[in-house]
Amino acid sequence: MVELDNLRVSLTKNGYMKIATIVAAHKSSEMLEHVRGTHHGVNLVRSQVANVLCADLRTGMVPAFWDEVRLRGQRKVQAFTFVAIVFAHQRLIETFLEAGHGAATGTILRQDLTEKEFTNLQFAMASLGLCEYSRGAHQIGYDMTRIVEELRDDGDLVGQLMRAKLQRCAWRDPDQYRVSPDLPLAQQCVQMEFHKVLGLTERQFSRWISGKPRKPR
Repeated sequence: MVELDNLRVSLTKNGYMKIATIVAAHKSSEMLEHVRGTHHGVNLVRSQVANVLCADLRTGMVPAFWDEVRLRGQRKVQAFTFVAIVFAHQRLIETFLEAGHGAATGTILRQDLTEKEFTNLQFAMASLGLCEYSRGAHQIGYDMTRIVEELRDDGDLVGQLMRAKLQRCAWRDPDQYRVSPDLPLAQQCVQMEFHKVLGLTERQFSRWISGKPRKPR
């Protein structure tokens, strides 16, 4: 049984998009050694970074797919890191589902999150051009299209990220276990409405994370 509430990470610590700086600069095996003190202005909490990057709960190792993300360039690193952040916490997933109702655009109200969570999310999204930043704003009007288009050709990596997130939720891949109560990757993601977070249809999302060309909207 998939337990979505296993996805949780601190959303009140400022600067979680700085994780992208670490990803862009280091091999996956070294990323958690540089969460603070290495890069100017980057002083993060190791457990927070480990959660976002889906580090193995037993070994502490960051998945190797982050090395491939790094090789695909800075813009993709930033976009991919943001997706990893959104799917690092059940509350963020549910907030985007409620805000967008399955569309790429939506509105997040300040009251939907704590004060610190709201301002951190707004700042992160504004830094990626997904929304405008306005100090004291009561809502975030956003458009996820830019993120999805940036990662249009990287569905194979997004699929690996989704797999890692689900594994943290006790998902048992039926392709690997003879007995499993769970669904295959794409079907499990769709059942949990992950596609709606990014404003994609079930078919678009399933093809995308399976590494197949994603047809235009």
